[in-house]
Amino acid sequence: MPHLFRWAEILRQKDIVVETTGWRVREWLGSTPTNSAPWGLLFQIAWDLRKTDRPRLRSQGLAWLRDSAESGAWNFVWQRLWDYEPGDQDLVTLGIEWLQANPAHVGWSYVWQKLLTQSVLSSILLRCALQAVPLQSESSADLPIWQLIEEKLAPTRTELLQSITRKLVRVQSPHKMDKGIEFIMTRMEGEPVTTTLAPVLAETMDQPAWAHLWQQLAAHLREVEFLGLGRDWLKGREDKPEWSHVWRRLLDEDFEKIDLLPIGRNWLKDREDKPEWSHVWRRLLDGDFEKIDLLP
Repeated sequence: MPHLFRWAEILRQKDIVVETTGWRVREWLGSTPTNSAPWGLLFQIAWDLRKTDRPRLRSQGLAWLRDSAESGAWNFVWQRLWDYEPGDQDLVTLGIEWLQANPAHVGWSYVWQKLLTQSVLSSILLRCALQAVPLQSESSADLPIWQLIEEKLAPTRTELLQSITRKLVRVQSPHKMDKGIEFIMTRMEGEPVTTTLAPVLAETMDQPAWAHLWQQLAAHLREVEFLGLGRDWLKGREDKPEWSHVWRRLLDEDFEKIDLLPIGRNWLKDREDKPEWSHVWRRLLDGDFEKIDLLP
């Protein structure tokens, strides 16, 4: 089936008409149960090869969309119908319902961007976007989507930055992390950390990229409330590989040294096999802390 689809795509792109094949696919579609996995793929092939059948196929496609929201082909079938009849109210309703139910779907942005042309949907599409941004897998589409949200839907800076922060605490790519931080920092001027980023970071400390994000932001945001989040993160996470980096960043910012230096000394005990051990030990010596005990 995937090979047939790729073959049909080549024909469509080159605008080659193969009438007999298109008719056979149309018959095949008619004999295939709509609840079977291949139906959505067959529909796309029939749609592309049988342009004269599109009025009839449209009604079939709409019926299938209503009953098959869990199908992986759903957004592709919806897009074909939308391009054929943009703004159709049935498709608007189905599209919004699908966006709300599938914020993490890989095809989410395609449906969302099509509906973005309907200005009356702005408030609904904004809510959908703020829900989806943190859940979407990281991709090259992230930054363009954030820019579209900002330009087309006019969110408050706080709600947009909070949504993006929820995304960044999960991001694994250093490049995408840097781009995200750059996006945030260019919009943080005049925004209080305590009401924008801090609440989200306080809720997401167990996310995999939290420590890396906090360290990057700490280079720009030195408010006591923000640095205090790093101190809170240290508790109970002593065996995380990022622990020593967060601890040292706090010391570099001259934050609560009187408390943090003993915490570092205690961390050394029974962790001699950790690759970060020597960095913590050296930082304690640089701070002139208990040399008489640390050197032996």
